[in-house]
Amino acid sequence: MGDVITVRLPHDLLRRLDRLATATQRTSASLVLDALEAHVERVERDQRLLAEAQDARSGRVPARPADTVYARLGIPSPSAEDVAGALSDVE
Repeated sequence: MGDVITVRLPHDLLRRLDRLATATQRTSASLVLDALEAHVERVERDQRLLAEAQDARSGRVPARPADTVYARLGIPSPSAEDVAGALSDVE
Protein backbone atom coordinates (compact mmCIF):
# COMPACT_ATOMS: atom_id res chain seq x y z
CA MET A 1 0.00 0.00 0.00
CA GLY A 2 1.28 3.46 -0.85
CA ASP A 3 1.21 6.79 0.90
CA VAL A 4 -1.92 8.89 1.06
CA ILE A 5 -2.21 12.43 -0.30
CA THR A 6 -5.14 14.83 -0.24
CA VAL A 7 -6.16 16.74 -3.34
CA ARG A 8 -8.87 19.37 -3.55
CA LEU A 9 -10.83 18.93 -6.80
CA PRO A 10 -13.16 21.44 -8.43
CA HIS A 11 -16.78 20.37 -7.98
CA ASP A 12 -17.40 19.82 -11.71
CA LEU A 13 -14.31 17.62 -12.06
CA LEU A 14 -15.38 15.53 -9.08
CA ARG A 15 -18.84 15.06 -10.64
CA ARG A 16 -17.25 13.94 -13.91
CA LEU A 17 -14.94 11.56 -12.07
CA ASP A 18 -17.87 10.06 -10.13
CA ARG A 19 -19.89 9.58 -13.34
CA LEU A 20 -16.93 7.93 -15.05
CA ALA A 21 -16.31 5.64 -12.07
CA THR A 22 -19.93 4.53 -12.16
CA ALA A 23 -19.93 4.03 -15.92
CA THR A 24 -16.71 2.00 -15.87
CA GLN A 25 -17.48 0.16 -12.63
CA ARG A 26 -14.17 1.32 -11.19
CA THR A 27 -13.38 3.33 -8.10
CA SER A 28 -12.63 7.02 -8.37
CA ALA A 29 -9.30 6.32 -6.67
CA SER A 30 -8.27 3.82 -9.36
CA LEU A 31 -9.17 6.29 -12.13
CA VAL A 32 -7.20 9.06 -10.43
CA LEU A 33 -4.20 6.76 -9.91
CA ASP A 34 -4.21 5.65 -13.56
CA ALA A 35 -4.51 9.24 -14.79
CA LEU A 36 -1.76 10.47 -12.49
CA GLU A 37 0.61 7.65 -13.47
CA ALA A 38 0.03 8.34 -17.18
CA HIS A 39 0.55 12.07 -16.70
CA VAL A 40 3.76 11.65 -14.71
CA GLU A 41 5.14 9.21 -17.30
CA ARG A 42 4.33 11.71 -20.10
CA VAL A 43 5.95 14.63 -18.26
CA GLU A 44 9.03 12.55 -17.44
CA ARG A 45 9.33 11.52 -21.11
CA ASP A 46 8.92 15.13 -22.23
CA GLN A 47 11.65 16.22 -19.81
CA ARG A 48 14.03 13.54 -21.14
CA LEU A 49 13.31 14.59 -24.74
CA LEU A 50 13.83 18.25 -23.88
CA ALA A 51 17.17 17.48 -22.23
CA GLU A 52 18.24 15.43 -25.27
CA ALA A 53 17.22 18.24 -27.63
CA GLN A 54 19.18 20.76 -25.59
CA ASP A 55 22.21 18.44 -25.64
CA ALA A 56 21.94 18.12 -29.44
CA ARG A 57 21.55 21.89 -29.91
CA SER A 58 24.59 22.56 -27.77
CA GLY A 59 26.68 19.99 -29.63
CA ARG A 60 27.23 17.80 -26.56
CA VAL A 61 25.69 14.88 -28.47
CA PRO A 62 25.13 14.40 -32.19
CA ALA A 63 21.71 15.16 -33.59
CA ARG A 64 19.57 12.15 -34.51
CA PRO A 65 17.83 11.55 -37.84
CA ALA A 66 14.16 12.55 -37.83
CA ASP A 67 13.04 8.96 -38.51
CA THR A 68 14.82 7.83 -35.35
CA VAL A 69 13.08 10.52 -33.32
CA TYR A 70 9.66 9.67 -34.76
CA ALA A 71 10.21 5.95 -34.06
CA ARG A 72 11.25 6.69 -30.48
CA LEU A 73 8.12 8.77 -29.96
CA GLY A 74 5.97 6.05 -31.52
CA ILE A 75 4.60 8.29 -34.25
CA PRO A 76 4.74 7.71 -38.00
CA SER A 77 7.25 9.66 -40.05
CA PRO A 78 5.60 12.24 -42.30
CA SER A 79 5.60 11.53 -46.01
CA ALA A 80 7.54 13.70 -48.44
CA GLU A 81 4.21 15.15 -49.59
CA ASP A 82 3.30 16.09 -46.00
CA VAL A 83 6.64 17.84 -45.52
CA ALA A 84 6.33 19.67 -48.83
CA GLY A 85 2.81 20.75 -47.92
CA ALA A 86 3.89 22.00 -44.52
CA LEU A 87 6.77 23.95 -46.04
CA SER A 88 4.50 25.53 -48.65
CA ASP A 89 2.17 26.68 -45.84
CA VAL A 90 5.09 28.57 -44.28
CA GLU A 91 5.93 30.50 -47.44
